[in-house]
Amino acid sequence: MQIKIKKPTVAAINLTDKQLTLVETIRHHLRHRQVETVVPLKGINQVKLQLPKPDTPGQLHVSYRVEKAAPEQKLTVAFLDSDLSFIQPLQKRLKQQVEKNKQWGEDDFVANGQLIMQYLKMRDAGLLTNEEFEAKKREILQLDES
Repeated sequence: MQIKIKKPTVAAINLTDKQLTLVETIRHHLRHRQVETVVPLKGINQVKLQLPKPDTPGQLHVSYRVEKAAPEQKLTVAFLDSDLSFIQPLQKRLKQQVEKNKQWGEDDFVANGQLIMQYLKMRDAGLLTNEEFEAKKREILQLDES
């Protein structure tokens, strides 16, 4: 899905199966430069749509994390009423992705628990030391990452 917005700022939005890409043209004095933001779909955790009003543009807010341990980042796309018909299907698709991401998070939680239980059985069988088990558990739960 590709969307081009001309006002209030020039932007191109490209949605693929793996990522959302926003390319904005930023004007600074007399120079124009393009800024590209790539958001992995699995990292999107919230989508909000603020409808345009006669005197203010609408905004699509996307909150995401590039990695699980990374801080949350936000992406905002401004658009006029004329672009609303293109933005609404994008918002719907992104909301579906947010729901999928929530399910994947629960599946990850269960899979991590099962993996820890397998390592616990290996420790109980004498295949791992207690220190090795604790190290593996901390790695799975991402407790050592800053």
